[in-house]
Amino acid sequence: MRLPRTNRVDGGTENNNQTVEAYIKKSHVDITKKIALRDIKQSNSMVEASNKILKHQYLFKQPIQNYDHLTKHLEQAIYDFNHQRPHCVLGLYTPSEVHYNQKPEIDKGKIKKQVRERIKTNLLNLWQLILNISLVLLEVLRIKHLINYLIVNWFVPEEVFYLESKHISILRNKRL
Repeated sequence: MRLPRTNRVDGGTENNNQTVEAYIKKSHVDITKKIALRDIKQSNSMVEASNKILKHQYLFKQPIQNYDHLTKHLEQAIYDFNHQRPHCVLGLYTPSEVHYNQKPEIDKGKIKKQVRERIKTNLLNLWQLILNISLVLLEVLRIKHLINYLIVNWFVPEEVFYLESKHISILRNKRL
C-alpha cells in the first residue's frame, strides 16, 4: 500500500492550471494538491527559499547544454546543498547532519575568534574606504578652488549674469 502524496504549492499559475489538474486526475499516483495559506495554514516559503538557492547559487551560474547535463548538475547541487553546505538556520550544520543526528563538534571559541577577526578586517576596510573618499573630496575641493582662482583672476568678463532667488542680477566689475 502506497501512502498518498501531497503536493504543497503556492497560488501561482504555474501550479494551478488545467494542465496540472488534468495530470493529477489521470495520474496513477495518489496525489493531493494543497495550496499554501488556503488549504493549509503553513506557507511553502521554505520550499521556495530552497528553490531560489538551487536556481541562483547552482543552476544559473553555468549554461546547461542538455537534459543529461541538467540531471547531473542537479544531482551535484542537491548533494552539496544537503551534505556539504552548512546552513545558518540549522546552527551551521548540514541538513544531512541534522536529519541523521550526526552533528560534529563545533569549536565555538574558534568561530567567535574568526568572527572577531572578520569584523576587525571589515572595519579596517571601511576606514580605508572612508579615507580614500576623503582624499578624493579634498582633491575635488582643491581643483574647484583652483578653477575659481583662474576664473576670477584671468577670465571674468566685465558683466557676469547669474540667477539668484528667481531673478537676474548683474554684477559689474566684481570678482566671484
